[in-house]
Amino acid sequence: MRQGGLLERMESALRKTLAANPRDWRVQLRLGGVCRMQGRLAEAHGFYLRVNALRPGCRKAAWLSAMLNGDELPHAPPPGCWPVPFVRVENFLTPSEHGQVLDLALAKRSAFSPGKVGAGATRRVRPDKRVGLVAGGDACADIAAWFVPKVRNALPGALARLRLDSTLPASIDLQMTAFPDGGYSRPHQDPSPREYRSQTPLCIYYFHRRPKAFRGGDLLLYDTDVNTGRYDLAAFSRIEPIDNSFVIYPRVWFHEVTPVQCAGGGFADARFTVNCLWPRGGRK
Repeated sequence: MRQGGLLERMESALRKTLAANPRDWRVQLRLGGVCRMQGRLAEAHGFYLRVNALRPGCRKAAWLSAMLNGDELPHAPPPGCWPVPFVRVENFLTPSEHGQVLDLALAKRSAFSPGKVGAGATRRVRPDKRVGLVAGGDACADIAAWFVPKVRNALPGALARLRLDSTLPASIDLQMTAFPDGGYSRPHQDPSPREYRSQTPLCIYYFHRRPKAFRGGDLLLYDTDVNTGRYDLAAFSRIEPIDNSFVIYPRVWFHEVTPVQCAGGGFADARFTVNCLWPRGGRK
């Protein structure tokens, strides 16, 4: 389902059906889903708005149109697989601050090591699940004093829009990641401190060199049933790793990073992030 050719064929067939019956709200809803999986979120939003007008009682269209427009979600997710709510903030840092983060990542190359998957004693490097590099909190020490307050300022409004607990911990941990050529991450849930469970957000700051030297590395947020741990491989939101953008979503929902292709293959050309994590020791 994630192959572009299949999605393009689906879109073409749906548009032909819609041309014959422009008021078919079910086709509009499906077209919104196809655009969402292709990363064309503004177009998806337009389809959901039209579904709202044609079918005011459609809860999924109301949810998705609110989310993609940056509004507060109209209700809590019902049982079953449901689209992952997220907030994206573009131009999160000033150009000078962005430069500081990028310079730090490049200077700390030796601090990056292969990322691990799993939790506790089972946590280990699994190339079949994830290929990427991670640098712990010490590597972020030079930016933490000013970066964390920016995250704190952005969180209350974002968490309210996502209907998540707005109580913030006393400390927020930072972690840098790099996905160079060949990097990826299979669909997974991130482990979450027990005290927070489904209320824990994952906050990701995306950055890279300009001009962009890689392709791929999209974040796929799979429609998930958080009560059963089931997710739908045929329904997701595709989020491009836009330079200097900040994305927030509940970390227990399933997500994936698509393979990165980097012609140069060098570390400096990688897809970078700063991840902002709630402390594993609980509320402090």
